[in-house]
Parts: sequence; structure tokens; C-alpha cells
Amino acid sequence: MIGRLVVKRAAPCLRATRGLSLLQPVRACLPLTRSYSGRVESNDQTETNRAEKTLEKFWEKVTVKPDEGAFTVCLDTKPIKTPKGNTLTVPQATLAHLIHQEWSVITGNKILPHSLPMTSLVARAIDIADDQPERIRIISHLLPYLDTDTMLILSPDSECEGNLRKAQDKLYPEVKLMAELFWGTKLSSLDGNVALYGNVQSDETKGIVTKWMESLDHWQLAALERTTIIAKSLLAGMLTITHKRSVDQISDLVNLEAIHQTELWGEVEDTHDVNHVDMRRFIGSAYLLAAASPKPMDKVQLGL
Repeated sequence: MIGRLVVKRAAPCLRATRGLSLLQPVRACLPLTRSYSGRVESNDQTETNRAEKTLEKFWEKVTVKPDEGAFTVCLDTKPIKTPKGNTLTVPQATLAHLIHQEWSVITGNKILPHSLPMTSLVARAIDIADDQPERIRIISHLLPYLDTDTMLILSPDSECEGNLRKAQDKLYPEVKLMAELFWGTKLSSLDGNVALYGNVQSDETKGIVTKWMESLDHWQLAALERTTIIAKSLLAGMLTITHKRSVDQISDLVNLEAIHQTELWGEVEDTHDVNHVDMRRFIGSAYLLAAASPKPMDKVQLGL
């Protein structure tokens, strides 16, 4: 259903924002994963595959089972399995109960496509834990976002009556400096007022950031992947897994263009409002998953 456009003033056609559309069709259990993971689909009859393919509720009870210092989430008597057939076991009770809550609150006979963000992300992390070729592919896929990063590409003054650029000039330099100090390298940015060519980072910077991504454990890498893809920003991914900004702050930083467009031209109901919530849902799940990593943040920063 097409939402009603609430217009504050006559406006030209809204230009597509730089952010990934959050309204593209996604299936339950692995929202966003299919769009960027490059994984091979499994035909194994796991609980996640069954939910993903049928979108129907097939269980009565959800439980968390302690398992040698870890925790496994079960549907009825069977443990949830990832798309690759791995048991969905997590190191923290809090994380297990978040997954438990996702499955417990599903009512009726249908699973909503957006209803299992934590389950899908945990499953992704578990499936890449011992898959070095997939880790290499993820890093190769994420690195180009550093050139086109939402927070390194500045809009021209002509957009949104100049208010967007003012907001970017106020907020983005601080994030850029933080990232430069964090990685120990300089980042190039693009000024939309004078730029003739695209933004490209130096080979030295790319090497440093690649080494940092290689140092992440599977929990952190999966969280980085989700945030970077959804926000179109590797800086946002770094802020998320290191908890240097809150979920709301990160979401607002990468959504500045949409915020200023809606302030100027109005909001499309069931589009901008849904995007607003979905952005926080998916970044929030990544934020929480990163907290489950046993690897200290100082080790992540040093790339050890």
C-alpha cells in the first residue's frame, strides 16, 4: 500500500537518499543477510530455514537451555539452527533471552519479515565463525564503503536550502577526526560544492582499515557488516561495534539527508517513518551483538 504524502509545501520530486532502502522485501529470520551475504542457500530442514521459507509459526514454546557455559534457544524441544545447520548457541544469557523474546512475542500464525533482527544477526555471526573465505569476502565487500561513506561525502550548499550542509559541517568533522584517531590514519572526504571526481582513500588507509577488520571476531564482524550495509557507512559500523555513539545518535548521523528532506518537503507515511524505526532496529541489534563479544574494545582498536 502506498502511503499518504504529508506535504508542508509544494515540492519537486524527492531525490532518493543515499541510505539503503529499508523497505525492500526481506524474508523472516535473515533480514538483510540475503541481500549482502553471498551465502549459499541450505536445504537443511533447520528452524530458521523453515521459518524463512514458510513465514508460518510452527512452535508452541520457546526456552533457553544452559549448555556448558553458553546458552541455546529452543523451539519446543529442538534447538534453533542457523541456515548452515549450526546450533544457535550464544555466550551470554542476556543475548539468549533477547532471541527468546523475539520468538516469544510472535502472535498468530505468521512471522513478520522484520521480527527477528537479533536471531538473523546471531545466525550470521555463528555461520561465519570458522568460514575464512566468507570473512575475506565480507571485508572485501565492506572496504569500498570507506570511499563512499555517508559521513565523508558532503552535500552541496544548494541541497535542502543549505540546511543539510550546515548540519553535516557541524556533525561530521568530529566523527571523521574520531575515526582518524581510532585507526591512526587520515581519511579523505568529498566536498559537494567543488568536487569533480569521486572520493578515494589512500592505499595506506585501506590497508590499515582492512587489518582492523581482519582482527574482529565473528560477533563484531557480523555487527559491522549489518551496520555498514544498512547505513552505507563504515564509520557508522565502527561507531556501533565500539559503542562510541548511541544507536539513536548513529541513526541520526547517517540519516541526515532524509531528516532534512522531510523537514523541508514533508513525510511519506509508511515510508519515512518505517525507515526511521527499521534503521534503529537493525543498528540496535548490531550494537547489542557487539557487546556480546568477549574481545575488549581496546584490543579491537589496536587491531590485535
